[in-house]
Amino acid sequence: CRGKTERASVTVDTAMVFVAASEDIPEPDSAVPAQFRGEWAGRPTQCGRSSESSLTITADSVNFYASRGRVLAVDVMKERVIEVMLESAGEGRVWRQNRQFQLSEDSASLTDLTTEGHVVRVRCASRL
Repeated sequence: CRGKTERASVTVDTAMVFVAASEDIPEPDSAVPAQFRGEWAGRPTQCGRSSESSLTITADSVNFYASRGRVLAVDVMKERVIEVMLESAGEGRVWRQNRQFQLSEDSASLTDLTTEGHVVRVRCASRL
């Protein structure tokens, strides 16, 4: 017995589903919070001089002694802890990395939580 089979046609508007879903996901911030910005060094005597412990943080960059990093995204993990996604370049290479920084209660020191041993740097006085 041959019967006729009817097929149901279902159309899904994927564009509407995608837009609705993307509205629920917050966009990451791409600027480093002001309290983390500045010049940092391993010791106060190294401030103003280029050294392996040198670190300069701006709204859109994190620059170490031998590499420069462009900020792609910033995630505020806690009040004084951020994770920064960087596209870094140095010594002829380009790479992406995430770095976590913790600011001290008095904002006088910055700990790089990413590195083994958690490197601590002191804030250098602003040069006007």
